[in-house]
Amino acid sequence: MNKYICAYCSGVGIRKKTNQDSMLLKQIETKEGQIVFAALCDGMGGMSKGELASATVIRDFDHWFHNSYLLKGLDWKEQGVITQWKSALSNSNQELIQYGNENKANHRPHLYRKRDKDGTNDL
Repeated sequence: MNKYICAYCSGVGIRKKTNQDSMLLKQIETKEGQIVFAALCDGMGGMSKGELASATVIRDFDHWFHNSYLLKGLDWKEQGVITQWKSALSNSNQELIQYGNENKANHRPHLYRKRDKDGTNDL
């Protein structure tokens, strides 16, 4: 019998044209009992390809869960989990930086300008 009932809902919101949020929700039965693993990645405030960024991080956490927990039987109490999560995020970040560098022509550079203390763009 399920100990947890899991669901999620996400929407575009009032300002965006696409939903940039991504969600991972895993519910499994183990010999120790039921486990729920969830990760939520918010988009990037309507910036270009925010949905790609959040989906990349979710994919990497899904791979971590499958490869490190299910296949290797990782003990959740191990300190190594934090290190592995940091590694997964670092890998996602490097992949997204590479994607950004390879696709600069498709980005909106005016969104990346340095801002003054008062919040206006540095020209």
